[in-house]
Amino acid sequence: MRAMPSLPSSRRSAAAVVALTTLAACDGSRTPTAAGEPERPGIAAAVGAGDGVAASTEVVALGTIPLPVNQSISYTGTALRVTNTSTGGAAGFLVSNTSNANPALLGQSNGTGPAVKGYQNGTGGNAGLFQIANSSNPRAAVYGFTNGLGSGGAFEITNSSNGTNAVLAKTNGRGSAIRAEATGLGTAGTFVNSNASNGANAVYVQSSGPGQALSVVSLGLGNGALFTKTGGPNSTAAAVRAQHAGGGAAVHGVNTGYGRGGLFEATSVEAALTGSQRGLGLAAFIVTANPSSTSPTLFVQSNGANWAGTFRADNPGGRGVQILTSAGAPGLQVIGGTKNAVVGTTTGARELYTEESSEVWFTDYGFARLAGGRARILLDPTFAETIDVGAPYHVFVEPYGNAALYVAERTPLGFVVQLRDGEPDVEFSYRVVAKRQGFAHRRLERAPWADASPGLAAAGAH
Repeated sequence: MRAMPSLPSSRRSAAAVVALTTLAACDGSRTPTAAGEPERPGIAAAVGAGDGVAASTEVVALGTIPLPVNQSISYTGTALRVTNTSTGGAAGFLVSNTSNANPALLGQSNGTGPAVKGYQNGTGGNAGLFQIANSSNPRAAVYGFTNGLGSGGAFEITNSSNGTNAVLAKTNGRGSAIRAEATGLGTAGTFVNSNASNGANAVYVQSSGPGQALSVVSLGLGNGALFTKTGGPNSTAAAVRAQHAGGGAAVHGVNTGYGRGGLFEATSVEAALTGSQRGLGLAAFIVTANPSSTSPTLFVQSNGANWAGTFRADNPGGRGVQILTSAGAPGLQVIGGTKNAVVGTTTGARELYTEESSEVWFTDYGFARLAGGRARILLDPTFAETIDVGAPYHVFVEPYGNAALYVAERTPLGFVVQLRDGEPDVEFSYRVVAKRQGFAHRRLERAPWADASPGLAAAGAH
């Protein structure tokens, strides 16, 4: 055998320094050459076939392989196997010419097996490792594409007891750990749990920083996100469930343009949006954060023949609707309709209507009796706190007997009822109508914001 020439350490892996090589029916003595090129010894001769080792057997050799090598073989085993029993690599391929755009290693198969396969029998190594060491290189460390009908890449865990990820993407930079882009007509990403008994999430998103765990942006005319539940009419699961264990919102919809911060639509008989609170907080909280906004915080519209909104308190101690405004501001205003109380009767539920007035009045009722033809009635102290006692107020009296009564005096503390004629100790009832505190000057105010309302009947219309 020829003595191993002294090579720099950086070139030893490219020279197949220590090799266990399987060479089967390779002609053994000659290497194919280009036309006009002198023939060179074959691989078997270079690794020691001249020492009595047959070309079809495994040989252990220390030496160099004349390049280039371009051979074919008809063999059921591995055409080339290199084994290193020490601590170095088994093989190394290097393109040292910086202008060379060809691959350092080309794996090609015309069969049905993989063109390149990495197999790891140890307990701690990777089956494959691809690294770009040049920090200014903008290309991908791994790039897979296919001209066929299959996937460009597939990652699978076949061990059912493996609890780790099939794909782990990590970045220490400022870009995305994973980016999926569709330049055709397909979806950019699809996540499927195909096991019907799998109770885990199809997608799990987590953020430990101050940013969003999930941000969805649509630059086109479509929705930013679409969530669909197709479990059938007996399925009670939600298409979207947002859960928050902290003090923030479970769902926060923001629109910085001219559209909506959120849109919920249902084509079935169920609700498009349901808010359920199982703790002690609010089931829904809606706020207009811009103090210059003149739009409603909540706009509810029904195109059907039913109610635009229903508020129901099922708890015996629950209440219906509470409206809070700043002092002096309108509370509830109904356009085109009435404000009714609905009560049950023997003939079914009946509507009772409120009495509307041109000014803001509060009313108090009571009973009293004359003593010697006269009665002084003091205003209820609590009622007096709710009205403008400095403004004139009305007192209406009704006797329950043969008597004619009149109001002889009105003061901020109360009023005096006097007998004009009849029974001097007659019982009577009274009604006090006074201006609400803070609304004394309100009368038939204009509501220009409702002029164009479709439910507003024009003057004189029947």
